[in-house]
This record gives sequence, structure tokens and C-alpha cells, in this order.
Amino acid sequence: MYIDFFNMLYKIHFTIFFRKEEMHENQIFCEPCLYGDKEIKAFYFCKTCADPEPLCENGAQQHTRHKASREHEISNDLTQLSRLDDASNQK
Repeated sequence: MYIDFFNMLYKIHFTIFFRKEEMHENQIFCEPCLYGDKEIKAFYFCKTCADPEPLCENGAQQHTRHKASREHEISNDLTQLSRLDDASNQK
């Protein structure tokens, strides 16, 4: 009976662990937040910056509030970000 219980717990833990890993594979996280040890999903990036990074909603708002980046253009099309990364890696 105890063995069945522990086997069931193991299967549940195993399933939760790998589903969490699968979820993280397809997500892009906000780089400034990752630097602060927080995993927050990114939805935006700055098209104006020379080295754009994925940004969450708060990160995008903060980016456009700083004097140096106040006039920067924010995009919510992260597929463009991956193309920019690919292009910069080919140089």
C-alpha cells in the first residue's frame, strides 16, 4: 500500500516537473526581470535599441519613462525580436 502511494506521488511530481519545463521552453522572459531573479513573461521589446531585449509590461513602461529612451519605439511582436537576434548573430 505504501509503495503504491509513493509511486503515485513520484508520478505526480515527475509530471508536474516536466510540464513546468515544457512551459518554460516556449516562453520568452523579461531580461531585466531575469537579472533580478524573477521569471516574468515578456510581451514587448524596443525596436530602437541597438541590443534589444525582451520586456514585460512593466519593463516596457519603465523603458519609455527614462529620459534616454523616452522616444524609443516599443513593439509587441516578439517574432521580430528573434529575427533581429538571428541577424545580429550572423554578423
